[in-house]
Amino acid sequence: MSDLSVSADFVGTKTRPYQCKVDWQHCMAYAAATADNNERYLDDEREGGIVAPPLLAIALTWPIIQHLPNYIEDADFPFHVLKQQVHFTEHLHFFQPIKPDMELVISGQIVAIQQKKAGVYLLVRFEATNKSNQIVFIEHIGGLLRGVSCDQDRQIDNMMPTMKREESENLSSRNANWQKKIYIEPFLPHIYDACGRIHFPIHTSKKFARKVGLPDIILHGSATLALAVKSLINQSNEFFNDVLKHYEVIMIDCQFSGMVLPDTDIKIKLNQIHQTENLVKLDFEVLDQNDNLVIKNGSIGLSLNF
Repeated sequence: MSDLSVSADFVGTKTRPYQCKVDWQHCMAYAAATADNNERYLDDEREGGIVAPPLLAIALTWPIIQHLPNYIEDADFPFHVLKQQVHFTEHLHFFQPIKPDMELVISGQIVAIQQKKAGVYLLVRFEATNKSNQIVFIEHIGGLLRGVSCDQDRQIDNMMPTMKREESENLSSRNANWQKKIYIEPFLPHIYDACGRIHFPIHTSKKFARKVGLPDIILHGSATLALAVKSLINQSNEFFNDVLKHYEVIMIDCQFSGMVLPDTDIKIKLNQIHQTENLVKLDFEVLDQNDNLVIKNGSIGLSLNF
């Protein structure tokens, strides 16, 4: 195999457990980074206190992704190919809200390695459990290793992201006609980097970004996703005549398909609404100011069983 290659034999490789404690400042700062004024995230006088914005989950697993060579247990893994990685897919499944003071243990496993046209798709599954060993969330985070090859495709079928049957059947669907334009402030990548605690120099250093072939610093994909999720959830009562005053986010899913530059606009488009008595699913996409897709196949699942 070439220097820029990875074997499918690494499917099944596990990461060392990572322990963390959710703190209220991180919860609030993450909401502030995307100007999300939802009282669920900021009003600590509300009954039951605050919960974290759902996409804080990405920030909680980021220390593992950022330092993956310290967590992958197989010393033969070709760690140098990780320098080619960009965020490609995101799937989050929530079993309960993330709350301040939760003590989590996050365990990971490589569950798929697949050849794509532009490189290798590397999918890692993280499972976060609380002190009572209850699952809080499962994340499937997919990276595209640009210019990398693999010897064959392999995946662990029972660990791939899926929606539970009751979440995907018996949904009544209707087309939506809603969109929102958001201006990406020049300093937003820096604010999100600091408040989200998701640090990577392509988002804050022009020198580094241009060194790896980018035209400028770019906004984090997870920040673009957070802006879309915020806008759709906070607007949801308009879609459902106040039925969503009480809800829990149970699923977020998308594929990243382009870059967002600061000092430009993005457009969030709600395409379809699917609904049962106890579940709402919103299908969306995000486009840049030239109407190029930057997020496609986006979905948010909201449970009304609270």
